Amino acid sequence: MIEKTSAIPVAIYPYSSQSQIIHWFTLHHGLISTLLKSSLHPKSLFLGQFQLFGTTELLYHIRPNEKLNIAKECYLLKSRNEYRSNWRAMQIASYLTSIFKKILPYEAPAPQLFYHLELLLDYTIDFYSQPLYLPWSELSILKIEGNYPELKSLSADLNKVVKILLNSESPHNLPYKNLDISLIKSLNNLTGGFVSGTYQLPMNHRKAIQL
Repeated sequence: MIEKTSAIPVAIYPYSSQSQIIHWFTLHHGLISTLLKSSLHPKSLFLGQFQLFGTTELLYHIRPNEKLNIAKECYLLKSRNEYRSNWRAMQIASYLTSIFKKILPYEAPAPQLFYHLELLLDYTIDFYSQPLYLPWSELSILKIEGNYPELKSLSADLNKVVKILLNSESPHNLPYKNLDISLIKSLNNLTGGFVSGTYQLPMNHRKAIQL
C-alpha cells in the first residue's frame, strides 16, 4: 500500500554506499522508518528533496509486519537551512526531537505533536541563544503530555518563572532581560532533570546545550 504524508526526518543513517535509512516523524503515521534506495547516487531523484529537520512530502510503500518501509518519492516543502551552519541550534533541535522520539507512537497518528515539533523547529532557529527558550520548549512539550514538575516545593521566584513559561504560548514575549543567573540555572536543572528522568534521556546532552 502506498501512503503520502508530511514528514520530518529526525535521524538519517547510511544503509549502504548508495542508500540511506531515515527515521521520520510523520503527520498521519507517527514515527516510521524508510529505506531510500540509491538516494546517494548522483542521479537520484531523492537528492536535495529532504534534509534533517526539514519538512517533506513523503510518498512511501508500507510493508506490513516490517519495520523498514520503502520510500518512493519525496519533495522538500521547508528546508530550515539555518541548521546547517548553526551548531548550537542544531544541538537544541536534536535534543528536542529526542524527547519527541520517546513519546511518539510508532506508525500511529499524532498530529498535535507533529505540528508542535514543526513549531519548535522554527522557533529554535530564532531563539536558540535565549536563556529561557530551552526550558520553555521542554515545558511546552510536557504541557501537551499533561505531565510537568510539581510546583509546590519550588521557591517563590522559581515558581513564578515556571508559571510564566507554562502560560506563554510562544517564546516571543518571555522575560529575557535582567534574569538572575542562579535562577536560570535552577530552572534548567528543574526542567532538564524532569525531562531526563521522565523519558530516560542522558542528562549530559541536556547540560551541554543549556546557557
